[in-house]
Amino acid sequence: MEHEITPFGFAGGIGILLALGWIAINILCWIWNWTWAWIDDSEPEKSGAIINFLALSRGFKAHKSEYLKYKSECGDYSNGWVEFFAPMLLLLIGPVIFLIAFLLYPLTLSIFGLYLTARLARFSRRHKKLFDKHLKDPDAHK
Repeated sequence: MEHEITPFGFAGGIGILLALGWIAINILCWIWNWTWAWIDDSEPEKSGAIINFLALSRGFKAHKSEYLKYKSECGDYSNGWVEFFAPMLLLLIGPVIFLIAFLLYPLTLSIFGLYLTARLARFSRRHKKLFDKHLKDPDAHK
């Protein structure tokens, strides 16, 4: 009996390793924060630098509350779990999705072509509206 690793098993294994690597990086980041807070004799931050960076890139700023760590300008709150679990989920299922996209490349190219066609149609509709507005009032843009 031969043991053969299927491509999906291999891609799933890579996804698990990437997700575990993400968890390890976040744990090491938390240890780094805790160590420097101990050296400086200060309070450690609530989450690591990676989670802070992802929250800031999503438009959130640090908040004083214990549970709700981040607050956006429009009033939304986040406790940092989305910033942790969303990349982990992408790393977990990403290799399998990439393998499926590679194996079903005609379908992938068709979907990508439809996406580009939709972008072009949106672009042309927006510019047609601007052009029509310009024809009604040519001095509005000068």
